[in-house]
Amino acid sequence: MTTFNLTDEAGARAFFEALSIPTPEAVKDLHEFQKGPGGWDLAYRLLQLPAVSCQFYGAHTLQVKLARDWATLDATHRLPLRDQLLGWLLQFANGPLVVLTKLCLALTTFSVKAVPDPWPRFIPYTLDWLRREAQAIHAAQGTIVAVDRAILEFLSVLPEEAHRGDLTGSRAALYLQEINEALPLVLETCHGYLATSGDPIRGVQSQGLQRPGDLEPDVGTEIQAKTLRCLARWAQHELPLDQLPGTLVRALYFLPYPATTEAAVELIVSIFEHPKAGQIQTTLADSFLGAVTSPWLTGAVRQTVDEENEAEARVLARLLLSFAEGFPDLVAEGLGRRPEVDRLVELLFAFTGFPGHFAVDQEVSDMPLQFWTLLQETLSESDEPPVAVGPIFDHLLRILVDQLQLPDYSTWGTWPRDVRDRFRLYRRDVGDALLACYYQRREAALGVLFDLLTAVPTPNSGAAPAWGPADPHWPRVEAVLYALRCVAEAVPVREAAYLPRLLTPDFLGTVARSDNVLLQTALLHLIGAYAPWLNRHPALILPAVEAVTSAFARRELAGPAAAAFRALCETCKGHLRAVAPDIIQTVVRISPGIPKSDKAKAFQSMCELLHGLAPDRFAEPFVYLIGNLLVATRDAARNASGLPVDQWHALTLEHLSYLTACGKGLQPLDIGLRDICSIDLTGTDDDADDEGVPPFAVHQMDDGGLAASALAAAAGWARFLGGDEYRRIDELTRAVLTELSEAFLQDEEVTEALCQFIRCTLRQLPGSSLGVAAAVNERDAPLAALRTYAAPPRVVNIVQPDPWFVVDLICDRYARLTALWPGPAPATLVSLLTYYLDTATHILAAYGHLVPYTAWYRHTTALADVGAGELRTGLINLAGRPAGLTPDALQTLLRHVLTDRPALVAPDRAGDLLTHLLSALLPPTVHILGRGEIMTQYPHLVISLFGLLTKAMAADSAPLARLPPEALGPLFALALRGFTLTDRLSLKTIFQFATELLGGGAGASTSGGGGGPAATLVAQFLEHYGEAMIAEVLLSLGGKLPRSMLSQPTELLYKSVTCHFEPTKRWLHALLARDGFPSAHVDAEVKRRFTADVLGTRAYHRFREIVHKFAMQCRNMTDLTYGMY
Repeated sequence: MTTFNLTDEAGARAFFEALSIPTPEAVKDLHEFQKGPGGWDLAYRLLQLPAVSCQFYGAHTLQVKLARDWATLDATHRLPLRDQLLGWLLQFANGPLVVLTKLCLALTTFSVKAVPDPWPRFIPYTLDWLRREAQAIHAAQGTIVAVDRAILEFLSVLPEEAHRGDLTGSRAALYLQEINEALPLVLETCHGYLATSGDPIRGVQSQGLQRPGDLEPDVGTEIQAKTLRCLARWAQHELPLDQLPGTLVRALYFLPYPATTEAAVELIVSIFEHPKAGQIQTTLADSFLGAVTSPWLTGAVRQTVDEENEAEARVLARLLLSFAEGFPDLVAEGLGRRPEVDRLVELLFAFTGFPGHFAVDQEVSDMPLQFWTLLQETLSESDEPPVAVGPIFDHLLRILVDQLQLPDYSTWGTWPRDVRDRFRLYRRDVGDALLACYYQRREAALGVLFDLLTAVPTPNSGAAPAWGPADPHWPRVEAVLYALRCVAEAVPVREAAYLPRLLTPDFLGTVARSDNVLLQTALLHLIGAYAPWLNRHPALILPAVEAVTSAFARRELAGPAAAAFRALCETCKGHLRAVAPDIIQTVVRISPGIPKSDKAKAFQSMCELLHGLAPDRFAEPFVYLIGNLLVATRDAARNASGLPVDQWHALTLEHLSYLTACGKGLQPLDIGLRDICSIDLTGTDDDADDEGVPPFAVHQMDDGGLAASALAAAAGWARFLGGDEYRRIDELTRAVLTELSEAFLQDEEVTEALCQFIRCTLRQLPGSSLGVAAAVNERDAPLAALRTYAAPPRVVNIVQPDPWFVVDLICDRYARLTALWPGPAPATLVSLLTYYLDTATHILAAYGHLVPYTAWYRHTTALADVGAGELRTGLINLAGRPAGLTPDALQTLLRHVLTDRPALVAPDRAGDLLTHLLSALLPPTVHILGRGEIMTQYPHLVISLFGLLTKAMAADSAPLARLPPEALGPLFALALRGFTLTDRLSLKTIFQFATELLGGGAGASTSGGGGGPAATLVAQFLEHYGEAMIAEVLLSLGGKLPRSMLSQPTELLYKSVTCHFEPTKRWLHALLARDGFPSAHVDAEVKRRFTADVLGTRAYHRFREIVHKFAMQCRNMTDLTYGMY
């Protein structure tokens, strides 16, 4: 429905008046009018109106009609329309450029449709017609028509539009042939407009380039600028290679003239970007480099830089960089050998160091940055790099450091945020150029940076802090620190000439006392970047750690301090083990002033630091950190301080985030068999290897030494795990989970955070990857157990609560929530249920893989058995009866881990655990989703439920098969209903569950026996729902699902065919025998062939091709290109 009516004069006038503004309603109606047959007449009427916008839309409408409705234009009207178009070109030759350009685009669209029939040689015809008619108008009326302007505009749009035309095959070849045949005429026309009293072909010998200010009077006109831009378009698309040198010389000729400078630069850039320019790069370089050393160009660059003329500087920088970035190999070869290349580099230095701060005063200095990286990469690949590059990159380093400098504090505070962000991005780009300098100069680059740092005046001791906000020299120090951080990734850890002079207690203390947030931030980032280097220089680690931990006391520095602290803890943990308790106490003491997110990162880093500690050094910091945090969280759950509800809620979430961070930090590392088999926790910090890796990761001992050291560690861990402090930690964890889930039963945020904490503590049960199941003889079994249990925190998450307690808690809270359904806020209840379902999915993942765990458990249980005398004897013989250790130390430890430590359960009990979990969660969830449109309204609940079921089918203990039939029937019916959903993620999850379900019963069928509980489960499902499921799969292929989701039903059908062939065959024959099923576009023969093909292959790739072809046939899309697989 349109707003305006063009059938009456008043409506048309209102439309034209609205379009002259133009209004959104008028533009919208214009798009509708263009679709109808009246669009041709509308274009003519609009072009006759005085408003420029109406004329523009008239030309645009004409272009649209020619592109879309050419076939509806009567053949007898086409050539007259062409001449009418040409007439409009002359009519608007002196008019607005936007209208003239649009008419030229319309004429180009006409030529794409009409060449070669009925309009051959369209370019010569157009030029001749325009000139002839312009002369006739001048002779008849005395009016001077700017025909040159129209001709150049037409020639300018032609190259690009020619390649956008809807031409294919032979017509495209004929059209391009027309253009190529007319190319000499195009060049002749352009050269004619460029003719002057001088000689453009002399190029760099022109007066303008050699004598600045001595310009020729008839050079630098508007028509010449337009001609140069026209040639630039042709250079990008059609200009032959042999025309490039002469065109370049002509462009250089017009460089000094203000009216043609930008146009000449545009043409030169297009020449250098020509796809074949590299074939004649030497010829092009000779011409261009002659201009680089000309007095005009050198003087122009220096003048623009001195006067800080950003607009002209960008033009000249683009000119120089088009050559430098296009031919970096020529620049690299000419350094120190060709004066022209040295001058080019000198001029690029000027633009790199353009005065002012980027994004505030100028946007020029970022333009050459990419070139310096290209130059370094080219030099690194050269067999004979120039000897003169050292001074070049040293000078570049100094320039880049100058550009990095921040303004003074008063100025920095006035910059808007977006300007600050852009300046930071610029500094990051400068960092890439600095890295290129380092790769070229290596240690010499550090020497330059340290020379710049030592040149900064030594701070005076006085009332004002050294390098404080009022000190004018701090920006230089900050810039050098930033530069050093940028090159950190390339600096070798063995560097000992410069960095030891920087990261000293004196320098760190000076910066710490400066009260300068920006400078201190730079130092913290520097420390984090050089953590690998510090790991190789342990004497400097503690001062760095002290600098980082002291920065936590200031909120503005907490973010970079947390990042630096994490880097140090991850990289230097081998050297920090001795002081870990002190570090933890320090950070916990100052933690009240640390922002919440940064504090969580610090807690996670500290817990990761605990991984390398021996048991006697692990206990104190662990209890101090986790114990105090659990007490604080329990008090928050009880609201011991009597806070208002909103503050109580916020405090609870805060403490839960800290607990979650600690749970992540204490998660055992994913280490392989080699690492596990070489654990030794008795080494000292001095035992770290050259890279600072602690000995328990790589130190290999003989069997006797390994047994003795493991026994020593076992005794310590046995005392800790059996002690009151650890029992207190477990009790506190239970209390926190119980009280928080009770107090915030219906709170989404707290429940989500609580479930996240539980999930982050879960750890997949150990198995063969830990080396115990691989033990094949009596002697290896105890050694494997020793290597595993020398450090229990490396096997289980030591803060994980009892899984039976967690499962009972989840079941209880879930039952209470489902009893409230639907309640006043069903969406909130759904979110709460999904959190618990997702947590249950993680529990299934952790306790579901029992095959490797069962073997592991059998070996470790044998070691813990008091009656395993032979194993004990072999173990003691290997250990050599070390002094002070009892033979029962290992047994004591294993009993604590296997019996007292709740995270590890017996394999047979693990199946009971998961069955109990599913039996409590599934029935109420299925009951809720089975009501009305709940599945459609709450897809997240569907996704969580079937994600849980998919993981349950993958579990070794087959917990789903243990559920009673009265629970499975509604579940299977719900799954079948789920195939009718439209939500993509829900459908994908249901298809994944069905695929996993069929795979879990491989070999079972409705007609045969079973292969265990899982096979029996699948047989029951197929007997009642198999045919209906295959029917839904076929409907999905037939067009019910979008093509982007065909992979899900394809995989399900493949699993059904490969695992349950006979029933699937029977169902396919029965279903596809129906008329019009699954689509009216496939006949009986197509369905017969499809059935035979899918039943006759087991290769998945071939199977997928067959199904995709059938889906396309069902959609009647076999003849469409985009329907191809």
